[in-house]
Amino acid sequence: MTVRDTDLAWLAGAIEGDGSIGMGFYPLRGRVTVKPEVSFANQDETLILAVMQIFESITGNCGRLTNPTTTGHQKNRPVHNLRMNSLDRVAKICRAIEPYLRGEKKAKAAMLAEFGESRQVDTHLQAGSGRRAYNQREIEIIKTFYAQSGKGICRNPVVGELLETVHTQH
Repeated sequence: MTVRDTDLAWLAGAIEGDGSIGMGFYPLRGRVTVKPEVSFANQDETLILAVMQIFESITGNCGRLTNPTTTGHQKNRPVHNLRMNSLDRVAKICRAIEPYLRGEKKAKAAMLAEFGESRQVDTHLQAGSGRRAYNQREIEIIKTFYAQSGKGICRNPVVGELLETVHTQH
């Protein structure tokens, strides 16, 4: 199924309003592992299904729907959470909706698309790791996302220390 421009524009608005575009940072064996993600949360199942259909049209995968949660004052209305966190699929979604985004998520989508495309193109592996070392531009993108993550779970001090030395590791 081809994706219409109107669907991409609608998806961009949905993500801009009730979604997120970001990276998770995890220390793993003395280095930082990055997990990009596009997510959408809403109480309306019709909207969740529409986002899933567009995700599938763009990537061939509809994402992962987690069990609904109840929060806040509307405990009788569960919030459905949809996540896409495969690097290549996140890059495709970000590249597709980036022209239609207007807020801070536009820059994030452009960076994540660039990051994902870069990781797929350059296949030189780091010795013994089975994974390719981050190139300089990828490190810049990672550090930009980390700096913008604010306080909370993403501000893991171990990750912060690893990011400070990442240029010497790779």
